[in-house]
Amino acid sequence: MLWPLLFTAVFPPLVAAAALALAGILGGRRPERGAAWGGAALALAYLVGHPGVRGQLVDALPPTDVTDWPWALAPLAALLGGVLHRWGRVAPLRWVLLCSAQGLGLWLVLAPALRNQGSSGAWLVVFLAGLLALAYALGLAGLEEPEREPSALLGLVALVSFSSGVVVLGRTASVGQLCGVLAAGLFGLFVVRWRGWAQGLLRSTAPVLALLHPLLVANAYAYAYLPASATILLALGPLLLAAARRGPFRGRPTWQALALGLAASGAAYAGAAALAAGAAPEPYSPY
Repeated sequence: MLWPLLFTAVFPPLVAAAALALAGILGGRRPERGAAWGGAALALAYLVGHPGVRGQLVDALPPTDVTDWPWALAPLAALLGGVLHRWGRVAPLRWVLLCSAQGLGLWLVLAPALRNQGSSGAWLVVFLAGLLALAYALGLAGLEEPEREPSALLGLVALVSFSSGVVVLGRTASVGQLCGVLAAGLFGLFVVRWRGWAQGLLRSTAPVLALLHPLLVANAYAYAYLPASATILLALGPLLLAAARRGPFRGRPTWQALALGLAASGAAYAGAAALAAGAAPEPYSPY
């Protein structure tokens, strides 16, 4: 019990914070020092946490278990984060690269499920996977404001942590813990960003999260008991968090916007938790 807990909640934030802090130290005194390495730090935290949660090293490349594909794709996610931090302001390039990476990842994770589904079931899997990916891409893009990054990171820590609990209720504890690894890594980045370093790090971090987290949620939907309705509600989380900073809510104080976004997304996630808890057969123990 203790070993998976260490790799879920202790080692990932330490690894992410140390990697980002080291990049910041090497980056001189600029306020954006280390920001380009935020995505790589999060990917590294996931690479460390994943085998500990799974209880074994990934035994082959390509992986023989679809749950290991996010681990195998973490280096690609880190590279994508670095590229989009440098050139992501060119909108067509950003969306082509990010959507292509998401599509590749979802295909690798969901291909066995698609082969075993009828045509209508396969289309539902594809629709929900695409909705997840697009929602995360749009929602995270809406949070990339350097002056509000600490609150955005804290909001993402909360969202990914909540999603971890929902996925566990969907009867896949290990995938829920892997979501927890991402949340813990984000918390490590938050601590460093809160100290005033790595201004603009969400431009490199958001693509990593937008690639890896939808893969985990899609896994829970396709191979466990996370219902389609709960999956849709989980997709709303980052959109609602970003919406609290847009439109009629623009200009609100930073932490007020965070509270508003978390209240809205928390209501959606509470609904997802209730749906997930009622969808799976009993009895069930997450361990």
